Amino acid sequence: MSFRFFRTIRLGLFCFLSFFFAARNLIAQAPTGGLSGVVTDPSGGVVAKASVRLTNASGASLDATTNREGYYEFKDSRRALTR
Repeated sequence: MSFRFFRTIRLGLFCFLSFFFAARNLIAQAPTGGLSGVVTDPSGGVVAKASVRLTNASGASLDATTNREGYYEFKDSRRALTR
């Protein structure tokens, strides 16, 4: 067998393995997201227990409340707003 044959086999195996590992990572991606932030007053102080509403263009909304540090979070908000 020639050297060219082994080089072709090696290149084909490299391409296959590269595609296999890249495709495995792409399949693991999911169209999810979230939104988080901190509510502050005009002087820069945080606002605890503030109500926060996230509304999409069609009018669907999600509500959250800030914690003691003024932090709020909407987890996986894209899926919840499309239901």
